[in-house]
Amino acid sequence: SAESSVAWRPRVEGIAEVFRAHFEEHAYPMHTHEVWTLLTVDRGRIGYELGGERCDSSPRSVTLLPPHVAHDGHSLTAGGFDKRVIYLESRMLDGIGRAVGRLGNRDRFSVLGQV
Repeated sequence: SAESSVAWRPRVEGIAEVFRAHFEEHAYPMHTHEVWTLLTVDRGRIGYELGGERCDSSPRSVTLLPPHVAHDGHSLTAGGFDKRVIYLESRMLDGIGRAVGRLGNRDRFSVLGQV
């Protein structure tokens, strides 16, 4: 099937944007976000580098990427991946970094748990 994505900005306090995508070959170049990225993978696996560390997100996991930390992304499975993302305004999670561990000089919390 063809790759597809849709993004929208709901009128919900603290949510900057919502995004849903099906990617088979698309790869994200290294980039950052101004906001927290909360994502779940519905199908496939996503491989990414986050602040110099190799990571992956798999189905039924929830991943939280911190703002201002460089990351990329690509499929680790044949047929690509389906994902859903909520971009949360930074103020929504102020202080969470101190509670969740370290990644180099940046705070990191990658996998919150199974859904």
